[in-house]
Amino acid sequence: MELDNLLKELAEELVGLKCSAVVGTDGLVISQDVVSDDVDVPTLMVMFSSVFNTTKKASIEIGESGKLCSIHTFDNHYIIMQEIGDLGFFVITCIDVASGNIGKARYMMNKLENRFYEELK
Repeated sequence: MELDNLLKELAEELVGLKCSAVVGTDGLVISQDVVSDDVDVPTLMVMFSSVFNTTKKASIEIGESGKLCSIHTFDNHYIIMQEIGDLGFFVITCIDVASGNIGKARYMMNKLENRFYEELK
């Protein structure tokens, strides 16, 4: 599946990547690449899809209608969620703060966005 290859390409470029996934806004994982065994991807994605959906609704309430990209910063990890077009899917990455580069992660997610979109439409 091409989505698997796109996530692997993302993993090859990002030092400190723990996991990445293509997720429906319903929380179902379409494709995933898990670098770390300590990540329960299905459970995590259901929780983050709720965060994604709530953030999307809040952004509409303040008059924002563009593509959602959210960055969550924690003590040890960055979580980046980026909407893929208007298809009801997003890409999520979990990156280690100590070794990861959030700027490069955003760059790579933007670079691959059209390819994710083409695979999902």
